[in-house]
Amino acid sequence: MRAIANSYQMFDGKVTVWMLPVATLRHDIAWHDALKLFGITAEDWREKASDAKSMFYLAEGNMVDVEVADIAEDDPFASEINGLKNYWDNRNGDMQNNWDWFTSCITNDVCFDLYDAYKATRRVMPKIESEILQGPPPDIATDPKKTGSGRKRSTKKSAST
Repeated sequence: MRAIANSYQMFDGKVTVWMLPVATLRHDIAWHDALKLFGITAEDWREKASDAKSMFYLAEGNMVDVEVADIAEDDPFASEINGLKNYWDNRNGDMQNNWDWFTSCITNDVCFDLYDAYKATRRVMPKIESEILQGPPPDIATDPKKTGSGRKRSTKKSAST
């Protein structure tokens, strides 16, 4: 998965994390699993979720790997680095288990470092020239609603059963 992710170095290059650059279905699943785990509705998330809960779901949904270099026991960041490694190595796909490891091993500072990694690894969207947006809308006769793959989009609605 590293091949489709962007990397970010933390702790003076002693830790590298890889995160997906876009919100994939994995991100959406982590979001819904977090809502269920924490008993918070999507509408109430901003009000009721802590920074730790937000970073946890972002890590679960976007982080694909963590690599830790050998560190000395007297390294000033040894506890934080080992905590991140312990969380990552003990994840097992169960959100409650992963949350327990996250809250037991991740410090507030590491939470903020992970958020910096998340922001730094996002895909930068291209800027659209304003003159394009100021032009007339496409003519249906000449623009047959193509998808990104070049195929026509279906306008037919599915029948409910």
